[in-house]
Amino acid sequence: MDRGFGIKINWDMRTFEGYSPAHGDLDVDTFAPTGFDPDEWLDETVASGAEYVVITTKHHDGFALWPTGYAVPGYDPYSVAQTTWYGANGNVDVVGELLSGARNRGLTPVLYFSAWDRTYEIRTGTDQESDPAAYTAMIKAQLTELLTQYGDIPAIWFDGWEIHLEYVNIPFEPICEHVKALQPDCLVIDNNHERPLIHGQIQIYESAEVPVDHPQLTERIESIRVDGEWVWLAGDDQSEDAFKSAETIAAEIAQTNARAATYLLAISPGPDGALPDGQIAVLEALGA
Repeated sequence: MDRGFGIKINWDMRTFEGYSPAHGDLDVDTFAPTGFDPDEWLDETVASGAEYVVITTKHHDGFALWPTGYAVPGYDPYSVAQTTWYGANGNVDVVGELLSGARNRGLTPVLYFSAWDRTYEIRTGTDQESDPAAYTAMIKAQLTELLTQYGDIPAIWFDGWEIHLEYVNIPFEPICEHVKALQPDCLVIDNNHERPLIHGQIQIYESAEVPVDHPQLTERIESIRVDGEWVWLAGDDQSEDAFKSAETIAAEIAQTNARAATYLLAISPGPDGALPDGQIAVLEALGA
């Protein structure tokens, strides 16, 4: 709760496909940034006054932004390490770069991980209903990598259960227990919109005000975009008018913190790997 304001970096295969959520099992070379600049993202996060940063590791399409060793039998892993860009740029581990950069700047790092994996479903021909045990094993395998190879992870931010998997198919408790076995102090957050909260440790209000009287630890998440979209998509308006003003965001932060909740602002770098100028202007004005 002391870290009252954070930034979520939404940059993944959706950015390059221009569709949200991205389809599964795309050509890995769809991911081809020309100017990947995590230092800019993190410097602007610091400039905004944020104290923590949520880093996307894998969205619903299943493309891993770290060089995962997990692979569906008969396939290569579906990750950044299979792209032409990866080898041509010195084997860049996007998750690793962002984690080290965040720590160097004094930002508390949090990992976003989608349990829903469209590529896994396409490649196996199964889903959460037909083979829940194998689906769960895949989730645990990738979480093991993220929670054993990158040092201390203060929190993990799950997504995909409520909108697709459903807890009756992929039980949440074994996954939470797996996280705690690897990193006992790691907070488990699930974007499930439950009222009251049952799964996870922090209540999420997505694009909605936090009530004055709420019984649990709570976080409000909002997009920097006026239209509420979470990720940069080709053809979107990237002018300054497309983004919320610093004054609007500051008022939302103040209201949210006054109600004993944290505020998470989602930003969206473009396919070139840079933040739009309009977003930079908002973040710098916010921290001024």
